[in-house]
Amino acid sequence: MSNKARNFLTMFGIIIGIAAVITIMSVGNGLKQKANSFSSLGNADGQISIQSKDLNSDQQPSFSKADIQLVETVPGIKRVKMLNKAFPTPVKVQVGDKSSEQNAIIQNSNHKFTVVSGHPISSDAFELGLNQVLISEQLNQKLKKYNHGRKVVFINQKGFEVDGIFEDGQDSEILIPQRAYVRDFGSNPNQDLINLYVDKGFNKKATLKAAAKTLQTKSDSKSQVKFAVVDNKASMKFMNKIIDYIAYFIIFVASISLLIAGIGVMNTMYMTISERTQEIGIRRAFGATKNDIRLQFLFESAMLTLLGGFGGILLGEGICYVIGAFAPFKPVTSLQAIGVSVGVSVSIGIVFGIIPANQAARKNLIEIL
Repeated sequence: MSNKARNFLTMFGIIIGIAAVITIMSVGNGLKQKANSFSSLGNADGQISIQSKDLNSDQQPSFSKADIQLVETVPGIKRVKMLNKAFPTPVKVQVGDKSSEQNAIIQNSNHKFTVVSGHPISSDAFELGLNQVLISEQLNQKLKKYNHGRKVVFINQKGFEVDGIFEDGQDSEILIPQRAYVRDFGSNPNQDLINLYVDKGFNKKATLKAAAKTLQTKSDSKSQVKFAVVDNKASMKFMNKIIDYIAYFIIFVASISLLIAGIGVMNTMYMTISERTQEIGIRRAFGATKNDIRLQFLFESAMLTLLGGFGGILLGEGICYVIGAFAPFKPVTSLQAIGVSVGVSVSIGIVFGIIPANQAARKNLIEIL
């Protein structure tokens, strides 16, 4: 406490290093959660995709009702659920006399879009493919500014009526009914999938392969399309591994600052011991053992780095909050990251404090006095 400035500067390296570790681990966890959220597998046992055999075709094929009924006849298939995997699609949006590139989601329901003003697009509008859209709060502000209150927006030079406003935070600024988009622009940017649920007692992998083979051999569109089992879980594992490897590499680089901070801790403890030689002599004269002296300075060194670790955790959380305010995902700080940070902080204090502490314990009492 008598050398606050010096000790703070010693802790500063620890604070920066631990903040970097917390930030990187939290960002990695947030990226993995965001990546996993894109998976449409849910609690299904597997998926089958449909793709055109003509690589030059801009039309994305869809499963027919007959295809669904065909899959339901496969032994072991308990339930089939049809999905439409919507990808953000760039579109040119004109608002009044202003135009800009925006991301649109093309789908057949209001799913995942929370309407805060106006009303959702009706099921009839989705079914009939009416030119109606939902827009984000941010895009709505532009509408008010440039469109003079009119509830019309032009998308790729086609007029669409704005039904309602949804909360910001989605990966797009516009929701467009798929039938309307395909009719107006001639292509479907999405991919149809079917989720399959397998009965107990059946081999999941074999049952999924049997369902895909049944479609490929018996579907009415078998000559134009191909059906394939989607290995979603393997893709997610691979992506998570890549994120982990990148995070580990950056953490390794950030640990260099912790190494430098540890050398700073050692230097500070050497100075502290040289300044407190008389204190060591008095304690030894009143019965303190060498081990007592060693533990005293080890404890002080560990406390110094532990306080730096807590400061780094707070700084890291602050950085994560700022990142979450601007990035399209939220960093997630785990208890594991906090535990690792605290453990590393204390370990640095012990490892780099043990040599100065041993030097203090070995001081000759007669020479000191």
